[in-house]
Amino acid sequence: MRLKPWHKTKVVLGLTLAFATGLGAVAGPSGADARQDDIAALVRAADREAAARGTIVAISFYDRVKGVYADNGELPHKHYGSASLVKLFIADDLYHRHARGEIQLSDFDWQQADAMLRASDDKAASRFWSAHGGAQIVDRVKARYRLDEVQPPVNPRWWGLTRITSADISNYYARMLAGEGGLPQWLQDKLVGNLQAFTTYGADGFYQRHGVPDGLPNEPVMAVKQGWMCCQADLRVLNSAGIVGQDRRFIVVILAHQPAGTSNYVHVQDSATLAIRRVFPSGTIPRPARQDPVGAPAARPGATPPPATGATEPRSLDLAGLDGTARGAVTMGIAGLGELVSPVTGRCTPRPGGADVEVTSDDGARVTLRLGDRSSVTLADADLDFAADLLPGDYTFSAPRLTVGARFQSEGMPAGRLDLDVTCR
Repeated sequence: MRLKPWHKTKVVLGLTLAFATGLGAVAGPSGADARQDDIAALVRAADREAAARGTIVAISFYDRVKGVYADNGELPHKHYGSASLVKLFIADDLYHRHARGEIQLSDFDWQQADAMLRASDDKAASRFWSAHGGAQIVDRVKARYRLDEVQPPVNPRWWGLTRITSADISNYYARMLAGEGGLPQWLQDKLVGNLQAFTTYGADGFYQRHGVPDGLPNEPVMAVKQGWMCCQADLRVLNSAGIVGQDRRFIVVILAHQPAGTSNYVHVQDSATLAIRRVFPSGTIPRPARQDPVGAPAARPGATPPPATGATEPRSLDLAGLDGTARGAVTMGIAGLGELVSPVTGRCTPRPGGADVEVTSDDGARVTLRLGDRSSVTLADADLDFAADLLPGDYTFSAPRLTVGARFQSEGMPAGRLDLDVTCR
């Protein structure tokens, strides 16, 4: 358990900080400030309760006014997949290079950056990632902000496999707000303003209020970036990182993961939210402390039902004719991870009730479609293995050409889109 002054940030604000425990408010020397060991105890309790649900969490909390940092020991220094949290780095890099005159952002670029931060738009992230250096984006941000623990993805195609720690995401926020990375004030405000305007559902329809937002329902102002992905190393990852308060005083980061086979997205989302509620039982970061019981995660407002499972169109196609060597192109975007865009070669093979299409990109990524009663897509690419159900969409087979344009889902949740155009003969 670490608990110490951190992030050498100059702040002059006459505010006080206090925390509540399960036994009531605890007064410090001023009658409002919390004792530092109380913060540590609450974070430690959140860690234990998440573990009892099978979820591992890395929690970092930083008060920029008092210079007090708390976390749950070694976990905040262990690496997690970033999922969409890397979009913070993509936006920061774009803004910084624009301010320096190294690149010029068009009106469309600004709009896309807004969508990437607010609605976690994956297409926008993939476009910027491809156009501005891929993993070099992470290297540049890492150097400017002295992020010792962040690592670019081993497979540079997938931006969501960037390796982060909760401690370094906390460092990033604190140093960005202090101007240490060279981002001008107007662009700091632009970035934080976009995070404050985050949407309840992402561009792909995924509920993105887990962790910090639903854990602090009584905080009127927060700037949050969320992340989700599955299933590198068979882990389901839900990340949440926020700047809390009109004065941008508090930084709260929680990175949560659980084996995919023992969880679903809702379970891990709830684990992250409950952990934040355990640290802040009143649903706010007290100024001064007040006591409310630990509550359940906030209900998901107006949650849309998951899409229907299984694609139906391929059953009406004459898939028996889908036979021979396959050549063509694929675009496959996976939520929170990135995008594969490549020519492909492989094989089309008919089978009773359907057909299989197995193709490989120029650099070795393998995509397999299983078309028929329950259509699915799988991807194997370096250390990434992914599987999902294909949904109804545009499926056309006029021998020898097969075209597919459809979304896919994993466990009833939006997971991405596949566009495939191959000739089989």
